[in-house]
Amino acid sequence: VEKVWLAEQAHAKEEKRLEELRKQIEEERQIDELRALQRESGVVRAASEKVEWMYEGPGSAIASAAAAEEYKLGKEYVPTSAASALEALESKSAAGSTWLEGSATEANEQFSRRNEDPLFAMRRAQQSEREKHVLKNPLAMKRIKASLADELREFEQRKKAKKAAKKAAKAVKKEKKKKKKDA
Repeated sequence: VEKVWLAEQAHAKEEKRLEELRKQIEEERQIDELRALQRESGVVRAASEKVEWMYEGPGSAIASAAAAEEYKLGKEYVPTSAASALEALESKSAAGSTWLEGSATEANEQFSRRNEDPLFAMRRAQQSEREKHVLKNPLAMKRIKASLADELREFEQRKKAKKAAKKAAKAVKKEKKKKKKDA
């Protein structure tokens, strides 16, 4: 049942991909027809064929006009070296593929933000000024020390209570074991 479901999912995905390709091809045909009409009517001059490929998408960048027409008529696309290079980058097997993810650049961005961002530097300076002000103020230091002492006392009380509970549980377990042994 699972294999059938997986096969159906793969088939549906392939159909969707083919439909998207058909739509893309139809859009390219329409764009080419509009360009041809514009050239015929004189609205736009014919662009130089030498650099026109740079401004078109990767699906349109086909070497000759005959090959482009065959592609538009539905001939199967044969991947070129550029397509295989892109696949190698996506599979992380080629040099430079780590830069496709945001992980390496995110660390660099955080580092530069910490070290070069003027707003971050201003906030860091304000924080250090606040700390200096608190350290120089004896009343504030007294309050901080009192709150830390309270927290430390509470922590130690919780620790003792936890230890006592654990000891009591161990004693109960030992007592049960002793009763079981006596019985």
